[in-house]
Formats: sequence, C-alpha cells, structure tokens
Amino acid sequence: MKIAITGASGRVGGFLVEHFQRRGCEVIPFTREQLDLSTPNLEGNLDPNWDVLLNPAAIASPDVCEKDSDIAHRVNTLAPASLAAWTAKHGVRFIHFSTDYVFSGDGEGKRSANETPSARTVYGISKHQGEIAVLAANPKAIIARISWIYGAAKPGFVDSVIARLLHGETVEAINDKFSLPTRMEELAGWIKSLLESPAQGIVHACHRGEPVSWYGIAKEIATVLGQDMERKIIAQTLAEQSTFLAERPIHTAMDCCSLEQWIGPVSDWKISLREFVQQVIAAKESYSPRSEVEREQVAARL
Repeated sequence: MKIAITGASGRVGGFLVEHFQRRGCEVIPFTREQLDLSTPNLEGNLDPNWDVLLNPAAIASPDVCEKDSDIAHRVNTLAPASLAAWTAKHGVRFIHFSTDYVFSGDGEGKRSANETPSARTVYGISKHQGEIAVLAANPKAIIARISWIYGAAKPGFVDSVIARLLHGETVEAINDKFSLPTRMEELAGWIKSLLESPAQGIVHACHRGEPVSWYGIAKEIATVLGQDMERKIIAQTLAEQSTFLAERPIHTAMDCCSLEQWIGPVSDWKISLREFVQQVIAAKESYSPRSEVEREQVAARL
C-alpha cells in the first residue's frame, strides 16, 4: 500500500510515518518544506498512484491562528478542500484530521459526531470550514477529529508530566477545561482499521471514558507513579493563563461511537494512559546510561 502523509515533521504525522513504515507500507512523507499547504498550487506534488493520502498537517496553535487568520484559512480550510477534490478525482482514499476545538465548549458531557459545531475561535472555525469543504469535495473522505494526543513523535502534555514527576519536579495543570487524552499508538491503529473498512464521514477518533481535565490527567499519572507523587500536582485555572491569546473551549470531550461503528470497541482513556506510563517506567528502568550526555538524552525522550 502506498500512503502519502502530510505534516511528516509534526507530532501526529511523524508518528504515522513510522507506524505505517513498520507495517511494510510504502510511505511518502511530506514536511512543510516539501508540501506547503499555504500555497495555492498543490497538485504538482501529488501522485495519482497513491492508495491513501493522510492529512494531519495544520496550523494547530489557536494563538497563531488568532494572530493570522489568513494563513489559518489557507492551511486549515482551502488546502484540505484542494486535497479532497484531488483524491476524489483520482480515486485515492483520503483521511483529513480535525479537532475537538470545532465545538464551542458550552455545556458538560461529550459531543456527538452528529452535533453541529459552533466554534468561536479562528482555529476552530477554520478547521470546521475545512471539514465542510472536504466532505463537499469528496463525500467518501474520512474526517478524523482528535484531541490531546500523547506518545507522539514529539512530546506533549502527558509526556512532559511523566518526565517532570520522574525528576521530582512539581506540575501545574489546568483543572477547568475538559476533553479526552488520546494515545498516539492506538490512534495510528484506529486509522489503519478505518482504512480497512468502508468508513466515510466524520469520526471521533478518541478513547472511551469520562471527560477529564489536564489536572485530572496529571493526577492519574501521579497515581500510577506512586511514591506520593500526587502532592506534586498543582491546580490552575484557564483564567490564570495570561499567555493565551485565543479563547479555549471548556467542554469538548467527544463521544467515540462514530469510531466504534466502523472498527469495534476502543479502550478507556484511563486504561490506555496507565499502560503508557508503565511502559515509560519499564523503559527507564531497563536502560542505564553510562554518561551524563546519555542521561540527558534519556531525560529529553521521557
């Protein structure tokens, strides 16, 4: 199978490249330098002999989007629409990645894939418009909405919490914003399963389980690590984040029924998170770096 993947130097794209390469697929990775989604002419870089095109590339920072709505629109809306039209024309399977930020965040509970988004930020609006444009251009495309990825090619919140706690540091985490963490290894498996199914339309690619805050995730990690780690977790509120330019929606946890209808039951986020933390601990205990440089490299990876 020939699979082209955009955003190959990013957190999600980078992991997907490695995942499908390990499974014997012919992977064609595109970094931003190789395929600039902010430019109007993309077709010159595309090959109709591909079987699949995965598009996790995006302007994913809410604050960057707020500062530059033009580039957000070009990368998050116009480019996916062009890719969708091209895949429809050439019969290439297309999965476009979106976000839980398409929802306003009003109201507790979990968002259904059938719920109409009502984003209030430039980021969320540009991604929602991208979803609409993709499905209009290629009704057979899959829109995979994802949230709070961890264990990806580049470290995220979960990876940082584990590293800080293992080094005896305190962790500050927001306790009044709720979604669901998603383990990248499992997300990659879901994508593979979706490609093996007749899936199309919007899919909430996330775990089962109750919505949780970043603070709740950090506490769960601390529980697995033990040694009275929970006392090192310090609660913060969104209002305290003076560096945030864009509004952060409060309640964006997604219901995974739309995913399970195509691939069957998925795991609870707590089970998956605990397994991940235990793997990190096991990897750390099985490796004894011989020099300070090696110790620093291990710390950076954790």
